[in-house]
Amino acid sequence: MPLFGHIGEFDEFDKSAWEEWCDRLEQYFLTNKVEDDAVKRAVFLSSVRAATYSTLSSLCSPKKPKELPFAELLKLLQGHYAPKPSTVVARFRFNSCKKAGNRRLKLNSMPSYLAQLCALRI
Repeated sequence: MPLFGHIGEFDEFDKSAWEEWCDRLEQYFLTNKVEDDAVKRAVFLSSVRAATYSTLSSLCSPKKPKELPFAELLKLLQGHYAPKPSTVVARFRFNSCKKAGNRRLKLNSMPSYLAQLCALRI
């Protein structure tokens, strides 16, 4: 079976990219028609770096990552890299977001300011 695309390894030190990487992994599985849970788990485990695998092993303990279903592995790392944010903290960050130019509105800064607000919304 020919494989299409390349996922790339997940970098544990860029935790903000976790959800994007999971989206790419899901698209990889769709493109290559991967439906078997064991194959998904194998591709997933071979696509994370050593530090991420070590973290996953710690989260799975006493079991090994290869013994858990693919969905459970994703759930464990989701809780570690992208836990659900506190509503109070998220609201504070959104309300305290300021435009870079303070009171001066620059035409080229408005799209980036709006993008920043969108990223902070709950």
